[in-house]
Amino acid sequence: MTRLKKLLYTILLFSFMNSNIVIGANNGYSFKHYNTNNGLSQNSVRTILQDSLGFMWFGTKDGLNRFDGTTFKLFKFSPDGILSDNVFNRIIQDSGNNIWLSTDEGVYIYNQYREHFHLFDRKTNDNDSVSGVVTDMVADEDGDIWMSVEGKGVFHYNQADDLLNFYSIPIVEDGMKMVCLYPDNDKGIWVFPYSSLIIYIDKVKEEVSQFNLEDDPELLLETGEVLDVYSDHNNILLLATSQKGLVAINTVNKTHKILLDKDANEQPLFVRTIERIDPNTLWIGTESGIFILSTSSNNITNLRHNPAIPNSLSDNAIYSIYKDRDGGVWVGSYFGGVDYYSNINNNFELFYPVLNEQSLKGKRVREFCNA
Repeated sequence: MTRLKKLLYTILLFSFMNSNIVIGANNGYSFKHYNTNNGLSQNSVRTILQDSLGFMWFGTKDGLNRFDGTTFKLFKFSPDGILSDNVFNRIIQDSGNNIWLSTDEGVYIYNQYREHFHLFDRKTNDNDSVSGVVTDMVADEDGDIWMSVEGKGVFHYNQADDLLNFYSIPIVEDGMKMVCLYPDNDKGIWVFPYSSLIIYIDKVKEEVSQFNLEDDPELLLETGEVLDVYSDHNNILLLATSQKGLVAINTVNKTHKILLDKDANEQPLFVRTIERIDPNTLWIGTESGIFILSTSSNNITNLRHNPAIPNSLSDNAIYSIYKDRDGGVWVGSYFGGVDYYSNINNNFELFYPVLNEQSLKGKRVREFCNA
């Protein structure tokens, strides 16, 4: 991204602070629903991935699901199996096409060609291992794997040298244990503990430093959980937080902007996930549905579940959003399973009878006439 494009993107992003939010259950977005009635193991979908073979993977609170477009294949703990836990927090794929799975009982690696799981049991030189609740896991540009473990800290696995390092980080004792990770392009990783200063780990120097804002030194101590981080370029990080909404951090100037922290009814937003859909559009998953931010129109649209509209979102508590290689968008929620949106299948505008709105009065349409 050129400097001019970066500047324009930043200006457009910050202009959302003055945008109007349009609430709608549909607004031209039609979703196809997948849940336990279709074979999904459980309706709380925490993480989504499309692998190199095109399969969709869904990690739930009760099992791992692989979807081929027609049927789900379920992977779960069994007494004679490899997996020892059914809660899947993150799914990523490495440069060797192995699928890494973080769970509440460590990390597992799946070989998609042999269809075989094995526990990641590498240890550091001090005999530390990745065990317990692994809250986040990411791969950096070198193919190294970073894992945050509840109550412990951050592990860095250098795949090329087969070395595991551990970094202890300060954690708020009375706060949530979730620690979010985001790799940058300078051989380092940003670490986001609960309501704490941001931590930066330089993997070349093996040094840990702290980052704070200069325009509001107290803000980072009030963000709550950071559930997701996104960046289009080096110096702006978008943070999905539980207590401050969607926050943009300039890591060079050490300044911030709160981009989205309330809905149209002035209710605070709990933001969980961020996904770029196209160069001009971000989908923001919250506990209050999806907020679609359009930098081309400077509009914000809020999609929510409406029981009167069958193809609206299944649930408002959005936990994961993933854009596949065909441009389709998969949305995982806490109670509703997976919703799928495709521009290709949204050429028709649908009208339903909706209570207290100017809409159809019934579901059956017999004929049309000229006005």
